[in-house]
Amino acid sequence: MRVLMTETRRGSDDGFRTDLYHENHIYDLSDHLARYFISRDYGREATPTDEITFHD
Repeated sequence: MRVLMTETRRGSDDGFRTDLYHENHIYDLSDHLARYFISRDYGREATPTDEITFHD
């Protein structure tokens, strides 16, 4: 799932390595991590408009 981060947060997409996910960047995340960030309001699902505006 493509997620636009609304806050900078650390997370682990693979369960082993921790990465820093930056505010206003779009990431292709596992469904588990994407749902976690979205549920905590750290990010939201990226829209086609976001893909143009906040391209990484």
